[in-house]
This record gives sequence, structure tokens and C-alpha cells, in this order.
Amino acid sequence: MDSKIQEEKRIAGIYIRVSTEDQAREGFSLGEQEEKLKQLCAFKEYQVYKVYQDRGISAKDMEHRPGFQEMMDDMRKGKINYIVAYKLDRVTRSVRDLELLIAELEKYDCYLICERDDVNTSTANGRFFVRMLTVLSQLEIEVVSERTKFGMSGAIKAGHLPGTCPLGYYRDKDKVVKIDPNTRDIVKRIFNEVSKGDKISDIIENISCNCIKVQRKTFEKGSIITTYIEKRKQICILLSGKADLIRYDLNGNKDIIESFVATDIFGEAFYPVHTNHELFVLAMDKCEALLFLYDDIHEKCRSNCKFHTTLVSSLLELILKQAVHQNTRIEILSKRSIRDKLLTYFSILSSKNFSKNITLPISMTSLADYLSVDRSAMMRELKCLVDEGFISRDGNKIKLLF
Repeated sequence: MDSKIQEEKRIAGIYIRVSTEDQAREGFSLGEQEEKLKQLCAFKEYQVYKVYQDRGISAKDMEHRPGFQEMMDDMRKGKINYIVAYKLDRVTRSVRDLELLIAELEKYDCYLICERDDVNTSTANGRFFVRMLTVLSQLEIEVVSERTKFGMSGAIKAGHLPGTCPLGYYRDKDKVVKIDPNTRDIVKRIFNEVSKGDKISDIIENISCNCIKVQRKTFEKGSIITTYIEKRKQICILLSGKADLIRYDLNGNKDIIESFVATDIFGEAFYPVHTNHELFVLAMDKCEALLFLYDDIHEKCRSNCKFHTTLVSSLLELILKQAVHQNTRIEILSKRSIRDKLLTYFSILSSKNFSKNITLPISMTSLADYLSVDRSAMMRELKCLVDEGFISRDGNKIKLLF
């Protein structure tokens, strides 16, 4: 009996790591990581066995991190069955190391939870998603490395010293660094925007002066931001407001495929399903968005500007965030009954907010469209959940009682 109770306990080892002082300044400090992860463990009712830390050590490999190795030893001894980290890159950036880690975790019935990336290896979807995150992370590192090596090799063959001047400067025939009259105005604009505290969206928009045609548009409530039937491979980044990806089937039934808020990315390039149904993104209130074409991003920058690389890197982060949303939607829609869909949706909101008290971000009509269920049937099921003591409800405010 005692062993069964022990097996059911969720005992967590918290892992925190920083590699540089810069990461600490950007919100990755050990103290901040520990505080957030202890809050997560308290919400999920995990018993914290120990906090393991590695200070000033890279995630390049797992073998030379004493804190990480101590945690793995404790896992093998059965002292912990959950490893909780702030982000996946705090644990590893290597696909090879990740595969070894997942195999080791499965061997000892231990799970990996990463709060910032919504990583949870206790499910098949979770293990797939964590592998995808690491593959994209390593791809970005390898692409940058490959381009750097190629550029240096070309420079050496051409008889030039490796390395490039900062934007706004150039080397003359004597390798003397001088101000570049063609790009100095761009540098001045960047400094002026940074000094004014402009947002990243403004900086992205400035990229258009070099290599990418970016449009910044405002859309009134009820207007169409973009359609997915025009085959333009358009990419949109929502800067403000809310929008829904809507589909009408042949019978005229409306489905909300996805809901978007500020910083979300969408467009036909990210919708993998070919369909004859009308698909469009509708502004649910006044919205502002950046619009550009996938081909402009995919093609190599003709002027070899640094902004192009920065934009691609930023888009990768947004795409990963979008993948989390899509994975969540799949988890909800995979449930067979309206009750299971509602409870799964409520549980996801509760986990994100670290609270059993949640406020629905959409109306009941929109919720029914999002869950792909009949609104009347959904409202009846909500009443049953209240009557049976699963939840309490006051308008759009829900409290989980389970």
C-alpha cells in the first residue's frame, strides 16, 4: 500500500541554468527561474524535492553540468519523477541529447515539464512537440553557422580578411573601416527609434527599406484581414486587437479554426490543409497588422542585410508559439463529447493562469464555434457541469471545483 502511494506522488526536481550575465539581465536569472517554477509546482501540486542549478554553463552538452548530472542521479534513484524547467533550452539545445534524455526519462518513468514552452513529455503529443522544438532550435543554430562559415570561406578566397563591418560602415581597399554613405541613414533611423522606445514591430517594418516589402495596415471590426483561398502565401503578424480564422462548410455552418491576439502570426503559408471551403481571418475588434509575402522571407536577401536574419529568427519564435496553439486545439477537438471538450478547454486555461478561477476570453457563441459544437447543446452541458458540482459559473467567469 505504501509503495503504491509513493508511486502516485508527483515529486519534482527543479532545474535552473544561466550561461551568461546577459541572460540574467533578460529575465533568465536563476532567482527568477526558481520563483516561477516553484509557483508552477505549487499550482500543479508537485512536491519539490530539490532545486538543481548550473551557473555560467552552456547547454551545449549535458555531461559537463554538475547540477544536471546530480538531478539525473536522483531520478535514477527514484527520488524524483518530474523534471521541471523554465524553457527547453535551459535543459538542452541538442537533438541528440534530447533523444537520449527522453529515452532515459521513459526508462525511469520520469517526465519533463517546461513552463515557458508548454512542454510535457507525459503524453505522445508532448513528446512529439518537444522534439519539434529542439529540431527547430538546432536548425536555426546550424543555418547561422553554415552561413557564417560560407561567408568567411568566400572572403578568404577573394583575398579579404574574415569578418564584416557593422551596418553603416565598410572597408576600403586598404581595409580601413569607413562610414558607408549607402547605409548610414538606416543606422541613424535605428538609433532614433530605439531611443524613442519603439516596439519590435516598428523595427520589423523598417526592414522593408532594405529587402522586404512590409505593409502596415489597420482593420476595423468586422473587416477581413486576409483570405486563404487566394494562394498568395501571405504572412500576417497581428500587432493589436483580436481576430479569428473562420471557415464556413458547404451547409453554411461556421467554425472558428483559430483565434489570434497581438504578436500571433497567421496566413495561408501556415495552414497545411488544402480545402475548397472559404477560409478568412476576420477582425473581431479594431486591429493593426503587418503583412508581407512568404517568398520575400524564403529567398536569400540580395543585400545580405542583418535585418533579414533577425526577422527570420523572430518568425521562428512566432511559429513555435503558433505550433503550441495548434497543438492545444488538436487536444481539445480530439475529445469525443461536449463535456470532455469543455473540461479540457477549462483545464488548459486554468494551467496557463495558475488558477482554478478563469475568465473566458470569448463569448459563448464564439466558444461553441471554437469547440465545433452546437451552442444550445453546449449551454445544456454547462448547466449539467454546474449542477453536478464540476464547476461554478457567473457569466463568463468559471471556477473549477475538481
